[in-house]
Amino acid sequence: MLLTNLTNLTNLANLANRVEPILRYDLGDGVLVRPDPCPCGRPLPTIQVHGRTADVLIFPAAHGTPLTDTPLTLSAVLDRVPGIGLAQIRQTAPATVSVRLRSTPGADRTAVWRTLSAG
Repeated sequence: MLLTNLTNLTNLANLANRVEPILRYDLGDGVLVRPDPCPCGRPLPTIQVHGRTADVLIFPAAHGTPLTDTPLTLSAVLDRVPGIGLAQIRQTAPATVSVRLRSTPGADRTAVWRTLSAG
């Protein structure tokens, strides 16, 4: 039985290299096991990658102790907005974050922006 929840235990095994196989290599990615079938028609389970769990955004704070957060926290907010297909979050300066979005096919971009602007 597959559980459809976010996990930080994304491990990889590669037995193709007989000299040095890779067993239980932790990728550090947060993933979601998709409940829907693969669009390609294959019967195997599919995943949706949410991003690195080890990446941390660090922001300066007035009280001196830096504020830290993960991009996954921001991704969780963006995942709730209808019409967003892909998102990329980058810290471009100590107090600046750049967010790039790709809308889903047929999405009303104005409505997506209105939802994001409303908070």
